[in-house]
Amino acid sequence: MRTRTHHGPLRGRTVVVTGAARGLGAALARAFDERGARLALLGLDEARLGTVAASMRAESACWRVDVTDDEAMAETARQVRSRFGPVSVVVANARVAQAGPFADTDPGVWRRVVEVNLIASAVTARCFLPDLLHTHGHYMQTASLAALSVRPQRQRTDCWCIPATGLGHSLPDAHSARRPSVRLGGRPCAGLG
Repeated sequence: MRTRTHHGPLRGRTVVVTGAARGLGAALARAFDERGARLALLGLDEARLGTVAASMRAESACWRVDVTDDEAMAETARQVRSRFGPVSVVVANARVAQAGPFADTDPGVWRRVVEVNLIASAVTARCFLPDLLHTHGHYMQTASLAALSVRPQRQRTDCWCIPATGLGHSLPDAHSARRPSVRLGGRPCAGLG
């Protein structure tokens, strides 16, 4: 593990990224690493998570966890806190994709898409929200642009986009009376001072 000196606002802060094994999650982890953040990388693909963690310059670790499992995520949050201290940024990025008409979709596949792409975001927020309130941190919710326009060939996955986006927007308002500085995506949200 190499460390670098970076003097930005994320230096030494703890960042959690779900779905960090590849794609956008890995890219976001690299961006936070470049800013000197400590990284907790969460997901199911332990080998790829390990590869991403090993490529970081700042302190990082990975946890194999099913982000839809409340108890496993609560335990992972405890372990992250124990290793790195309170979390300042959470990126709820874990996603699965399936394409095709709704009528032809296996119910188990459809249920898993909704669990990972929607329910897991709520599980992640619930587990780390105490940290974000304590650190005046940031919760970032990724979602597909499909929330803006549902296409027939992607009906299976597009249905979760609007509620996932709504979850991200509702968190600051739901907790503004307790801690008015929780922010979404780095910008102040409606209803916050």
